[in-house]
Parts: sequence; C-alpha cells; structure tokens
Amino acid sequence: MGSGGNNLSRMNYKDCVEAMSHARDKSAGKPLPGGIRIFDRGTHLAVQQYRTDIVRYYADGSIEICTGWASQTTLNAIGNLTGKQLWRENLPLYNGRKPYPEKAYMVDGVVFNGVNGYLRFDPAGKVDKASVKAIALETITDIPAVRRAQKKAKALCDQLLLRFKIGVKSGRYGLTFAWVEHNLDVPLDEVDYSPYPTKDPHKIYVGAGHWFAKKIGATATVQFKEFA
Repeated sequence: MGSGGNNLSRMNYKDCVEAMSHARDKSAGKPLPGGIRIFDRGTHLAVQQYRTDIVRYYADGSIEICTGWASQTTLNAIGNLTGKQLWRENLPLYNGRKPYPEKAYMVDGVVFNGVNGYLRFDPAGKVDKASVKAIALETITDIPAVRRAQKKAKALCDQLLLRFKIGVKSGRYGLTFAWVEHNLDVPLDEVDYSPYPTKDPHKIYVGAGHWFAKKIGATATVQFKEFA
C-alpha cells in the first residue's frame, strides 16, 4: 500500500457514519486525511485504501480486517484504525523443528489469515475463530533421511563432474533436478550417466533440504490457527 498509515486515527462504526454524513457524493465515498476513503457497502461501512477495503465496520460494533496484504504500511494503517497490532512471529515448533516457512503474521494470538480474506472481531474485540483460516505448511519429518538423500545426490554430482573433467561424451542432455531425482535410489555403479545434465551440478544437494524431503516422502502437512 502507499504512505499515510501512520497518520490515521482510531475509528469505529459511528465515526464512519459521521464521516459519510458529510460526503458530497455517497457513491464516491468520503475521503479523509491519511489517504483513505469511507464507503457504504450496504451491510457495513468500509475504510478503503488504494482500492482495497482494509477495514469493515458493522453496526453491532464488530469489525473485519483485510488479511490479503502484508506490507508494513498496510499493517500500520489497520492497526491505527482498529487498535489491533499485527505482528510477524515465528510459528510454533512441530516435532521439535521449525515449519517451512517458519514465520507468519499474528494478531491476538492467531495467525493473520482470514476466511475469504477477512478476519472478524466481535463487538467485544475478540477474534471470531470461525473467521480464522488455517495456514497449511509442510515440515520435514525425517532429517536424517533427507541428509542421506543429499549425500547420494552429492555422490551423483561428483561423478558428473569427474566425467566432464576427463572428457567423457554424453548423448541427449536432461534437467539436473529431474536426473538426480530419477537416480536417487539407483546404485552408483548402475547409474546411466549418458545422457546426463549440462548444468553445473554444484550445490544441487546444498540448501534444498525441503525439495529432497518431498521427493522421499519425508514431509508432513501441519496447520496453524493459534500460536502457543
């Protein structure tokens, strides 16, 4: 989003009604300082910033905040308008390990991810858990198995480099990752090195732990809604 989030003041439904009462053209909304505009959506009043309804206000005092944005400016604007501070936090450990990716946004102890893009707070200011959409993540469940797969991939890549250096010719070339995946379970002395990839295989087995974990079935899907 753009600038102006830090210039916004706390608002509620009555404040929005008051602002709309001074709108020259209600269909065009009521512009306010801070780069926002109030609109009447029929069932609720909405604060719009750069064509996105970032906060929805309802007559019963409940509100909904948009969860479709991650820029700090937008988070600041939502926080200033609602008093709800949004934080970027580490997700809880799963089986003693950090999930991948390991960070998400949090507000009032739940992940900042709403059903249909909005997170609802009841008139008392509490998160409506029915509006919280779980974040599904994949985490590695067998790190030793992944390391063994990476070690095998390194051995395959070492063979490729050796053959390249001694001038061994190859036939049609393939893709590096696909070739490694195909040969992970093949004994080294039984691997068909022709054709082999043209790309330099260096580092294919380094920093790709999650990729290897998926290929060998060493991942689990976990879902987070609340932070411990």
